Amino acid sequence: MAKIFPKIETVSLESEFGDEKGFTEWLANKETNGLQLLGEAVGIELAFEGLEVSTGQFRIDIVANSTDDNSKVIIENQIEATNHKHLGQCLTYASAFDDCKTIIWIAKKFNDEHKRAIDWLNKSWSDTGLSFYAVEVKLIKIGSSGPSPVFNVVCQPDKSSRAIIIQESTSELGKFQIKFWQSYVEALKKAKIHSGHQIKKAPGYWVGIGSKWACLNPRVDKDKGKATIAIWVNHQPNPGDTEKVLKFIERHKLEIETAVGEPLDWTQKEGGKIKVITLIKDGFDFNSEEGTKQAIEWLIDKTNKLNKCLRKILPKFNVGVLQESESSDDSPVNPE
Repeated sequence: MAKIFPKIETVSLESEFGDEKGFTEWLANKETNGLQLLGEAVGIELAFEGLEVSTGQFRIDIVANSTDDNSKVIIENQIEATNHKHLGQCLTYASAFDDCKTIIWIAKKFNDEHKRAIDWLNKSWSDTGLSFYAVEVKLIKIGSSGPSPVFNVVCQPDKSSRAIIIQESTSELGKFQIKFWQSYVEALKKAKIHSGHQIKKAPGYWVGIGSKWACLNPRVDKDKGKATIAIWVNHQPNPGDTEKVLKFIERHKLEIETAVGEPLDWTQKEGGKIKVITLIKDGFDFNSEEGTKQAIEWLIDKTNKLNKCLRKILPKFNVGVLQESESSDDSPVNPE
C-alpha cells in the first residue's frame, strides 16, 4: 500500500501576526526561537539586543549581535512584498552603529529589482565589510499541525570574497585605512560636525545627509595621493526617477559649487545602480603625518559644506511629483 503524506499548506502571515509589528515582536521573543531559526538560515548565531531601537527620528525593528565577533546585526521586517521605502531604511540603518556588519531584510516576497539591488550592494560595498541578506519568510502547515515559519535566503554576500577582505585588513594598506579613518572620525567629533547619521568605521565611509535620495561617500587612494567625496544618487525603483533626482541636483550646480568653493566632476559616473558626482583633490602625501592631516582637514571641510548645502536643497525635491516644491515630508535630520 502506498504511503500517503500529509498535505502542505501555506498560511498567510497576516492571519497569524496581524501586521509587521506583530511579526517583529514574535521574532524578538525568546520563547518563540524566531531569531534562532533566522540565524540558522543566514548562518549567523544571533543574540537579541533590542526591539524598536531609536536612531534619530527612526526606529530599527530589531538589533541583534553576532555571537561570532559581537558585531551589530540590524533586522528590518516586512510581511508584504518589498518596496523601496524599506530598502532606503536598510541603507539608513546601516550607518546607525559603528560596529554594524550585517543587515538582514526580511519580507514576504522580494521583487527582482530589490534582489538585484542587494546583490549589487554586496558586490560594490564589499570593501566596507558590510553584508546584506535578503530573506523571504512564509508560514507552512503540514496536515493538522500548527503553522511553522520558513526562512529562505534569496540574496547573501559572497563568503569567499568576505574572507579575502578580512585577511587583507591586516595588510599595510588595511592598517593605513583603519588608522586614517579613526583619525578622521576623531577630527569630525572635535569639529562638532553633525552628519545626521554616524560615520561607518570601515575602509569606506558614508555620511547621511537627511535624505533618502542621496548620501556622501568620502574616500582616499593612498598610492595616488588622492582624496574624493562622492555624492551618491541612489537608484530609484521607478524608471527615470534616478535621472530626475540628478537633474534636480544639477539645477543647483552653481549653489553647490559656490558653497564648496571648488568645481565638482558632473560626468555622473555610474557604479552599478547608483549615480555618482565627485569632488576630487590630488597631491596628498599619505606617507607623512602632515600630508595625512591635510587630507583629513580637506575631507572634513568639504564634506561639511556639501552636507549643509544638500540638506538645504534636497528637502525641496517633491517625492510625489518629482519636481521642485516649496514643501516636502523629507525634511533634513538635525538641520544646521
